Amino acid sequence: MKFGKQLESTMVVEWQEMYLDYKRLKELLKYYKRKEKLKDDETTLDDKDPDEFLNEVETELDKINNFYMEKEEQMLERFEAVKENLNELPNLENNDVDLSESLNDTRLTLFQMRERKIIKQKKILKKAMIQIYRACLMLENFCQLNYTGCYKIVKKYDKITKSRELEQFLEHCRDKEFYNHSALKDLKELVLNLFTENFVDETINPKKATNLAKRELTKRRHDDRDKDMLVLGLFAGSTLAFVFLFFFLMIDNHSTFHININDFLVILPVLRLGFIPILAVWAWGFDIFILHRARINYVFIFEFDQATTLTYVQVLRLAGGLSIIFMTFFYFTYASIGGYYLIPGWDDVTSLQVFPLIILVLLFCVLFNPFNFNFRKSRIKLLLTIFQVIITPFGRINFLEFFIGDVLTSLVKTIQDLTYSSCYYATLDFIQVSSDRCDGFNSVLAPITSILPMAWRFMQCIKRYIYTRKIEHLPNAGKYGFGFSVVLFSYLAGHGEFQVYNEEWSPLRIIWLICFICSTLYMYTWDLFMDWGLGRVKSKNFFLRDKLIFKDRKWFYYYCMVSNFFFRFFWTITITQFPLDIGIQPEVLNLLAASIEIIRRFTWAILRIENEHLHNCGNFRAIDFVPLPFDRNKSTGETVEEEEELTNEQIMYNQSHSIKDYNEIKNVPYQSINNDDLITLKIT
Repeated sequence: MKFGKQLESTMVVEWQEMYLDYKRLKELLKYYKRKEKLKDDETTLDDKDPDEFLNEVETELDKINNFYMEKEEQMLERFEAVKENLNELPNLENNDVDLSESLNDTRLTLFQMRERKIIKQKKILKKAMIQIYRACLMLENFCQLNYTGCYKIVKKYDKITKSRELEQFLEHCRDKEFYNHSALKDLKELVLNLFTENFVDETINPKKATNLAKRELTKRRHDDRDKDMLVLGLFAGSTLAFVFLFFFLMIDNHSTFHININDFLVILPVLRLGFIPILAVWAWGFDIFILHRARINYVFIFEFDQATTLTYVQVLRLAGGLSIIFMTFFYFTYASIGGYYLIPGWDDVTSLQVFPLIILVLLFCVLFNPFNFNFRKSRIKLLLTIFQVIITPFGRINFLEFFIGDVLTSLVKTIQDLTYSSCYYATLDFIQVSSDRCDGFNSVLAPITSILPMAWRFMQCIKRYIYTRKIEHLPNAGKYGFGFSVVLFSYLAGHGEFQVYNEEWSPLRIIWLICFICSTLYMYTWDLFMDWGLGRVKSKNFFLRDKLIFKDRKWFYYYCMVSNFFFRFFWTITITQFPLDIGIQPEVLNLLAASIEIIRRFTWAILRIENEHLHNCGNFRAIDFVPLPFDRNKSTGETVEEEEELTNEQIMYNQSHSIKDYNEIKNVPYQSINNDDLITLKIT
């Protein structure tokens, strides 16, 4: 592999602007190469200062060295803070509670609470030291890559110009701090010794203790990728087999229906309730795959825990397992229409209604099972994030909550299907195969369930504006206000003026159409210019932006721009409260619209996360230091115990004033460093 490709594939993405601009220097070398070939023709090329190239290299060296010094200072300050915290940490052996005495229940409880608190604080400090050590590895890799790049580029210059600048360059480079990075090496040794002293068993011999500490500091998360890939292949193949089987049954002329198709349409919302979330899991898995290949730091952006973050293989494996559950019982549902696979003692109509219920029960068990398997921590993270969105404006309003809020606006039809299915089975209407009562119940709740996700996002934007005072959050809130108008006038038009599509146009219907178009165009414009950062007229990439992650696939941006425009109208259909008679049965149209909206949303997510990633890269943030248990007041020198969590007001205040402290720095994900010489940076 050429060094330019190696540099691009192994650099810390968040620091990419601070690396040697190897590509530009190679372009500059081409001038000297052409000049050597045409040295007899003085008019062929413009004359350039022969020292211009070396001046450029010197500028790059200064940039690299200054950045290294800045990061080294941050590491040293962080280490001193952790060291002070370890000194402040109370010692259990010197605790004022004497366990040898007979303690009453209250004193014992207080001691147990104190013990648990100290253990928790030690875990935080242990994690902080691991982060410092791995940050040192990243910075060390930064130094090595840049020195190698400088050495190679100057060597190429000597070869082309037949000069002897390399030796002088090496002498000059030795004066730069990043060349030896001796302070960084000393810091690594200090971290290793302090970690050994505080977190390794003192009874073992020193050499073994040091090896154990080093192993703990550089430990990788257990990787079952081969196993996951095998299971994913099995699940994906089985899902495809079911899909082919279903289509074969659809075109089979010998297949007969013993019940009315309307009975199947009654149960279609229940099937749709299981299908759309599974489709969303598939879409998210492919999103992670694309982000992983593009080395986009989504783990930092979403503030995921490195130790529990699911890889794209694990997400797709989960989607495959859920698909098998769905397709199996969907096949039984379809087969029961023809009189096959009936539940003993039940007729085909009742069997048709029960199999979808089994799908929902199994999916519910997968999501809410409390046992420690099937990615429990990730499932808890998802549920807690949804809860934070639901309790808006009292919940958190970080990027993850914003993102989940946007996803919930795409799941309006799924939320409506949930209310319908709950009513359908709770009232036992499925026994009589009658949906009249639940249709009426759902028609009352439909406007509320359509508005709720947009209301959550609306309140998130207003709260964000209150804390940041950034004006762009107000028009973002207005975007969801237009969505309210679509729901309102579609409800009034559907229940007050007409019930089917082909009736005469009324004023309410005209107002609804205007709101429909304006809302769609408003949201599309916001997606294009704000969420994606595209549409820049003066950009070197036509109507895109200057910085692109997928610069070799510009067609993808144009595809997203065009497809998002048309697919946005399908989202508006999902929140419309009256049937549209356009030649497709309304329930089938809702299934189609909801599916297209999921595809649109997770295509939108790729460019949204890419834009956020590029914004993060501008701040050179690649590592995250956890908040320490004790914080020393710089003005008084006193040590105060850190609060468990910052309030939303404090978080937003810090963000609005661009306070650059350890809470704003994130762990580089494992995707960002791929070379064999650098340890995978995962917190376990």
